[in-house]
Amino acid sequence: MGSSSAVRTWLQRQLQSSGIQIESAALKLLAKSLDELTSRLSQEGGDQQASPERLLSALLDDVETRTDDRKLTVSFVEAFLQRWVDGNQDTTVEVISAFDVPLVQYDPIRHQWFRQKSARSIVGDIKNKTQLYEDRFLLIQQRLKRNALFRPSKWASGAGSSKGGAAGRAFMHSNQPSANATGASASFNAASASASASSAAELIELKALLGHERQRRFVCGFLTKHEEGQYFIEDLSARLPIDLSGCDAAEGLFTENCVVVAEGELQPSGEFRAMALGLPPAESREESIDALQGHDMFGGRATGQYEEDDARDREDDGDRIVVLSDVHLDDPRVLENLDKVFDGFSAGADVTAPPSAFVLIGNFQTFDANGPRSKLSKLKENFTRLGRLLKGYPRIVSESQIVLVPGPNDIGTGTALPRRGIPLPLIEGLRDVVPGVIMASNPCRIRFRGAELAFFRSNLQQKLRGLCILPPPMPQDDDADLTVSDAKRQQSHASFFFDQTCSTVIQESHLCPVPLEYQPIAWEFDHAMYIYPNPHGLILADSEPAARSIFDTCDCLNPGSLATGTFGAWNPASREMELCDVNAAMAGGEDAEDADEDDDFVALAKDVDEAVEDAVGDVVEVVEVVEEGVVGLDATAAASGRAGSVQNQDDSDADVGPGAEAEMDAAEDERTAAERYDELLAEVGLSDEDEEGDPAEEFENDVFTLPDED
Repeated sequence: MGSSSAVRTWLQRQLQSSGIQIESAALKLLAKSLDELTSRLSQEGGDQQASPERLLSALLDDVETRTDDRKLTVSFVEAFLQRWVDGNQDTTVEVISAFDVPLVQYDPIRHQWFRQKSARSIVGDIKNKTQLYEDRFLLIQQRLKRNALFRPSKWASGAGSSKGGAAGRAFMHSNQPSANATGASASFNAASASASASSAAELIELKALLGHERQRRFVCGFLTKHEEGQYFIEDLSARLPIDLSGCDAAEGLFTENCVVVAEGELQPSGEFRAMALGLPPAESREESIDALQGHDMFGGRATGQYEEDDARDREDDGDRIVVLSDVHLDDPRVLENLDKVFDGFSAGADVTAPPSAFVLIGNFQTFDANGPRSKLSKLKENFTRLGRLLKGYPRIVSESQIVLVPGPNDIGTGTALPRRGIPLPLIEGLRDVVPGVIMASNPCRIRFRGAELAFFRSNLQQKLRGLCILPPPMPQDDDADLTVSDAKRQQSHASFFFDQTCSTVIQESHLCPVPLEYQPIAWEFDHAMYIYPNPHGLILADSEPAARSIFDTCDCLNPGSLATGTFGAWNPASREMELCDVNAAMAGGEDAEDADEDDDFVALAKDVDEAVEDAVGDVVEVVEVVEEGVVGLDATAAASGRAGSVQNQDDSDADVGPGAEAEMDAAEDERTAAERYDELLAEVGLSDEDEEGDPAEEFENDVFTLPDED
């Protein structure tokens, strides 16, 4: 098409004819991309599937479907170009932006799902905020109505029967987090069966409680706080004050604005006194897919297009999606660990091909990029440094997809979720080495060989624990178990809190179920935060220590900080997350189980060393006793000699006297010392008969002749 100025002129003319205005900076960015595309097409012989006219047509379609504004901004053009690059790449890794997630809503009157195709804006009005809470509640409500715990029985006289306590107990047990247990659904179904067989626990609306004081009922609603010191439970029909002082709460992290299921009684004062409180029991992925009636809430290509990839995937056990979090590009330790990871996955003896993708999650610097002292030149240098590092691994550059997911302190427009990807101008140095790098949003989703993976970077564990209305559950330490090291105990605590976080997120069907004042969310894009149906893999990157949890069929992972040497990987063959260590053997992606075996070996070696030290101490005590026995024996012999001389001297005067008694006492002492000496030798496996010369001297030489340190 010609020079850059000609491209800009052509673009401006085409857009004006369509009634679309464009900012000057956005026009320059779009013209530069079109110029690069034209140059590549001329070198490759022309590809009509990615022609400039086709790109412009796709841009016009985006304007019609994604925004009501007829003026194109830089952010809109950046997002469009990213979608264009992703859509024209021939790869098995499909990255789905949060802004491209389809909006599928539930109609409670028709009991059907429908897809909303109207354009959405990052800035909504107040009705969008109301719709946000309504959609969240309806999603969970329709899920609970299918749950066996709360499905009304045909023969039940009502939900307030005297048998309600049995259902409540089953409900409490069903809400236990099933962390690190693949059989979570089995225990849940067993509890559900017992509950449904014994009683009806029908969920009713809050307005239906009027006139039924002091009768046990099950309700579902938001926990809200409209007055200081007073919490309310609220659904689409009413709002009632709730008394949580004496309730029996299931495990989980209960925060304001989270959806809960409560069992309790309405008091004459109008307050609902909760007796049991729990999070909404989760639903299996298969049940959710069946309930969606063919609608796809994940986004991207249709699931059916992955069947061929999935079949091929089963034959390739070495492939991975490597996940690294807190990739601080200004930290030398992180760069060193990152170099080890790249080297391990590209040069190992067992590596036939590098992983399909490397997902690098922020923050990408150790400071707040949105702070007043932040410099764009320093941020650009960080990504240029990453490009120089990748330049040394040409196989990864050519065969692996590089995905960048921003963190909360990365540069961006505010703190609201979802966040757009890293701006294109900042990564020019990286794009020179890796032209196909993907700037994903936060959160984002990836389809990979038939699997659905959700990625989210936030300090979620800290937020949930800090905003708990009820005291969060605490791990139980066995203080009597002295064999557990501090590192093992710390890892156990990290796993426990991560289990609670995953349980809360999945049961709430939302990535960030906290009040909007603590974590703002763009009202018209709240559906991008849904976890429904449950994905195959859920990556909740956090500043907390690395941990892994399994909830039903959803494998959850916190890769930890790369500065500490931990990262994660998704194995498509086994459909499992792997918790890895930088210092482990990287070829083939060694997982945390191997690292745990190494830790166990180190602990065993430490225990052996301690046992050897104790044994040596015991031997030293034995030798000291032996030496005391020898000294006592010599002293006795000397005393006996003196007594004998005295006896010989006095024999001339008397046949029997004091000398004879002394001799008898000395002989007895000699026999006692000798017997004690033999006993000590027997304890250490020696005998006086086996030794030549002085037994004590020989024993001391044998014991304290230590081997070389090798």
